[in-house]
Order: sequence, then C-alpha cells, then structure tokens
Amino acid sequence: MKPLEQHQTTLQRKKTMNTNLQPSTNHPRNQSICFIILFAALMLVGGIATAAEPLGGKSLSFPPPVGPISVGKDLTETPTGDYQLAEMDLKGCWGPKKESARLILGLRGNQGVMAWTASPTSTGRGNGRGWVREISVVRSGDKLSGTIHLGEIIGPSMVTIGLDATITANTIAGTYVVRVTGKMSCGFLAAPETSGAVSGRLITVKDPVRPDQQWPWHFGAGGSYRGPDSGCTLITDLALARPVWKSEEPLGCGWGNNSSAIDFHATNNRGGTATPVLADGRVYVCHYVPARNKPFDGSMIKVRGNYDEIMKEWKAVYGDHAFPKDKVDDLFREKNDIVVACLDAASGQTLWRTTFSARFRNIQQHKWRGMNPSPTVVDGRVFVFDLEQGMAALDAATGKVLWEYRSAKPRGAPTLGPGGCVVGNTVTLFGFAGLDVATGKVLWETKCGSWATSTALPWKDQERTRLVLLNVVPGGPLIAQCVEPLTGKVVWEQPSAIVPDNDLTMVVDGILIGCTKQADAKLNKQGEGSSGGGAMVAYRLAADGMKEIWRWDCPVEVVDRVGVAAGDGHVYVSAFKSVFCLDLATGKEVARADGAGGARNQEMWLADKRLFINIEGRHGGYNMQMLSSDPKEFRILDQSDLLPGKSPANPRPVWDPPHSHTSAYANMGTPSPVVDGRIFMRGRDAIYCYDLRTESK
Repeated sequence: MKPLEQHQTTLQRKKTMNTNLQPSTNHPRNQSICFIILFAALMLVGGIATAAEPLGGKSLSFPPPVGPISVGKDLTETPTGDYQLAEMDLKGCWGPKKESARLILGLRGNQGVMAWTASPTSTGRGNGRGWVREISVVRSGDKLSGTIHLGEIIGPSMVTIGLDATITANTIAGTYVVRVTGKMSCGFLAAPETSGAVSGRLITVKDPVRPDQQWPWHFGAGGSYRGPDSGCTLITDLALARPVWKSEEPLGCGWGNNSSAIDFHATNNRGGTATPVLADGRVYVCHYVPARNKPFDGSMIKVRGNYDEIMKEWKAVYGDHAFPKDKVDDLFREKNDIVVACLDAASGQTLWRTTFSARFRNIQQHKWRGMNPSPTVVDGRVFVFDLEQGMAALDAATGKVLWEYRSAKPRGAPTLGPGGCVVGNTVTLFGFAGLDVATGKVLWETKCGSWATSTALPWKDQERTRLVLLNVVPGGPLIAQCVEPLTGKVVWEQPSAIVPDNDLTMVVDGILIGCTKQADAKLNKQGEGSSGGGAMVAYRLAADGMKEIWRWDCPVEVVDRVGVAAGDGHVYVSAFKSVFCLDLATGKEVARADGAGGARNQEMWLADKRLFINIEGRHGGYNMQMLSSDPKEFRILDQSDLLPGKSPANPRPVWDPPHSHTSAYANMGTPSPVVDGRIFMRGRDAIYCYDLRTESK
C-alpha cells in the first residue's frame, strides 16, 4: 500500500533560493507532504514590523500551501513507516519579551510531515502569515536537522526555521536559526533574524485515550452536546491548555473563512465542517476534496467568479513559475471526493484513510448554509453521510468499505442535517430512512422534499428505544414523528413550534427540546440565513404523543441564534452577553452568568462539570470561554486572569487557541469533543488536540 504521499503534491522550490539557513544541507527535501498551519497572524503589542532583505539578495518564492489532494479513485490507504512526535522549545525567539516558542513536529519514516508552532501568543483568526509551505526536516541516526518554510497566504514573504539538533536517549538538544525574508509583519518574532538553543524530547510513551471514553456522533455521548464523565480534574483556565498534537491528516477549511477566492483557495479548498468523533481511542473525521477523477473541463462553471479572471489574479501574485493551476481548477470541478480518516487519539497519526471518489457536487462557495453531516461510530462500524443523501459503512479498525447506499430518488438540494444515529439494527439516514446496519438494506423511508431539515434522535420509552424523526420542508412547521426503528411504522405524528434550520434540537430524559422564536422580536437580531431562535420550547414525549410542558423566552438580546447543551437535569442556553441554566423539567431559570455567551452560530457543549462555548462560530474564528456547569458556581472560570493566549472581548476574556481556526457558517456548529480530559478541535487545516487535565502524563 502506498504511503501518504498519494494525498500530497510536490512543492518545487525556486532553484535560485539561497540555502545558507539550513544547518545541514545533506538531507533530501521531503517532496511529498506539505501541511498548512498557522505560525502567527496578528502582531503582539509592541511587535516589530520589518522589510528584511532576501537571503543573499535572492528572492524566495514558493507556491501557495497545499491542502488535501484528490487521489482520483476509490481507495483505502494505510500509511507505512513509523510515526513519531517531537516537541521542542526554541528559546528566545518569540515576541518582544523573547519568550520560547513551542514547536511540535511529526515524523513519518524519519521525514518531517507535520509542524505546529503552538505558542500562546499566536492567534488563529488572521490571514495566516505562517502557513507551512515546505518541511524538509529529517532524522538521520541521532541527528535531527533541516528547515521549515512558513509564509503568507498571499505573497512571497517567508519565515524560515532552521534546525540542527542531536537526539540522545530521546532528549533533543541543539540550535535553531529563524529569519524573515520579504516584506511582512513579524511581531511574533523577537527580531527579523534570531538564533538560539533548541531543547525538547521525542514522545516515546503514548498517553492513550481510554476506550470507554467516547464522543461517537455529532451530539456527543448522550445526544445533547454532552461528553462522557472522565473523572479527570480539568484546568480552570483554558489559557493553560497544553498543545499535544496536530493531525498528520490535512483537512480543507470550513465555510466560515474568508470569502475571497484568492484567499481561501490559496490556502486550501473548502472541505466541509463535520465534527470529529471519538470511539475506542481513535478519532474519526470526514471531509471532502474536489475530485480529480477525470480531466478538468469545468472552466465555464460559475462557482466563485470568472475562471480566466481568477487565473490572472493568481499569476499576478505568484508568477508563472510558482503558479499551481490545479488549485484554481479545483475551485471549478464538478464533483467532490468524500474522505474518511481514522487518527490515533494519542498522537494524531493517520491510521487509515478511505476515499469515495466523485460522490457529490463540489460545494466551494463561502457562506454555505447546509449542514455537513458528522460520522457516527457504533460497534466497530463507522457510518458516513454526504450532502446528497448518500451513506456508507466502514470497518472502524481498517477503513474497509462494508456497504454503500445511494438513493435511487435524489431529493434535490443537499440535506440540512447533522448526521444519523443507530438504534438496534437500524442506522438512520438523517430522518429520511432507516437502513440495516450490517447490509445497508433500506428498511423504511419517509416522505420529504428537497432543502429539508431532517434529523433522527433516539428516545428510550420505558423499556424500548424508539426514534423521533424531525422533518420539515420550507414554509412548513417542523413535524415530529415517533417511529419504530426496525419497520419505520409511525406511532404518532405532531407539528411543533421548533425552529427547523439548525442543529440544536435534542431529546434528554424523555423531553424534546429545541429553539423557537422570542416573543419580543426586538431582542432577536436575526442573522442572514437563519429564522432566528432566541427562545426554548420543551415537549414531554409519551407513547401516544408529545405535550408542550414549558416555554422560555430569553430576557436579553440574542444575535442570530442561541447556543444549547443539556445534561444532569439542566438545559444551558447562551445569549449575546449572558448564559442561562434552566431546570430541564420546568424550564425555570436556576442560574445566570453575565459576561459570557456569544453570537452568530455560537455553539456550546458539556463535559466533566465544564461548559464550553465557541462565542462566534460563523466567520472562521474559534474563540472560547469555559464555565463551571454547577448551578451553584455558575460563572466564567478565572475570568480575572488575562494569561497569554487570552484577549479581552466586550470586555470579557476569551481563549484564542494557537492554531489555524475554522468554522461552519449559519445553521450548524462544529463542537470540539472533550474526551478523557482532552479537547479535539477541527482547525482550518487539521485536527488539533489539547490536554485540559491539571495533571497529565
């Protein structure tokens, strides 16, 4: 089986490039893998702006960073070669105070394949002046040497990190050189050129995620954006989160990042915004890439503007020698590949990857309002879904395709739904159909039109589990149906007052809860593409129907929509500047935390007595707050401490994770599972893992 380079492209460096920065020039460049990361995006206060001269008077010019690339056919791959993680500190190179910079490096078969500069003073939302263009770090015996080239998304400016280190009994020691070339802000560096000591270690003993700790589908462990209780003691300030790994697997960005064609396609194409899920110590992620299964013939397709004009714009920036025509072609291709990857939750290494070639239309536009369904993992099977009602089952251990279902009656536009669930021998295709988990045979189907919101939720009715299907077509109410999982027989059907176009409907302890419109319309500032949802409504489910038991109107301003999570007898609702804790049974407010909350597709989830909020999940950022979920201590934790990595916002502190951010756009969140004391976040180019435990191995 061929290794990971089948998913990458070779980056050709201009031959005139001066190589004086490389402490060692005897090792071959890695010509197969280039991952895109964010080194830093905003200058620190008091940072340095520079227009450094090119090395030796010669310019550095690289093509734009390369994201995941289509393999052009159905394929399951298992990478070869040992995978190692190394973590190092570059002493004295970071910021005006000359702090150490943390560098995490992944090596596959002794070749550098992943790099992450995970320092707390970096930021993830900017234009990406530190995307990795090329990694040529190599381990040869006890030597670790080579270069990492980082650059702007747009333009030829470059930051080059040169390493020359020795490995002794897994301890890394040596020197580094960092230099800026071209005109770019480098306030994240101590000076335009810096050198110093490197110290670190190879990580030889894994800290595995316990197999009983799972987040097996979009809604978490309990179906209400709630993670498992690990028994771990978590930190009280997210700024203390310890970076652990960035995934070896490259991903495309979400729909919420910048809209300029040359901006987001210079980084990587859209890849959807499915939430990573965890089971049995592994992370599963589903994304998509423009399909290259046939010669390009789509230049006349009007997706993101005029093909010839975009080609001209790119060439003006990069020049003919560094211009990757295939990147522009990908923007206009007709179909997408579906890519499913399995990662080791302890290291981020890719264990297997399966590609379904050219399965659905190539959705590349900014502000896409569909829901990109997340995988579901149950009993050794991974179920994946696409935006045209396709579905497949894979072996969770190997990635082998067990079966695939394509509807003979396409329902038109992509579905608005977060995924499917498994009850007994039935797996649901959103709320449209039930299929046999072992064979993929269709057991039942429902009637639903195109552009439909469709979700299936499990409900345990005394000693049996049934399904609650939530389906709607534009202009109509959301209809709740209770059905038998094996036959699809409708037990009862009722309309509801729930706002349909979001992923915030859930069943908790026999109660169906969802968003509805606020009574005071002035308090709900609806965003584009949303029908609002500043209030909550709850229905008690029974064998003969459902009955509304409470309705709660948010007393403060809501911008676009609220965030919702539930667990331990409570419903948590986040508004613009306040978060509320409600009693699940009565809807009565039991606690309130002012100064917390967010707007515009904010999202919220629970784990280990903590409430996590991404305060704005629409425009590409992923800035977070963490609260105690205990109603008696309901507050932002350590909100008075502005540690590095926190920034005041309105004027509350938030955590700005030091990796490249991404988000969905309007109707769907991308929660970050918290499992066994670690948080797994989907970034703009990869999955990122941080340790939240106070005492970690």
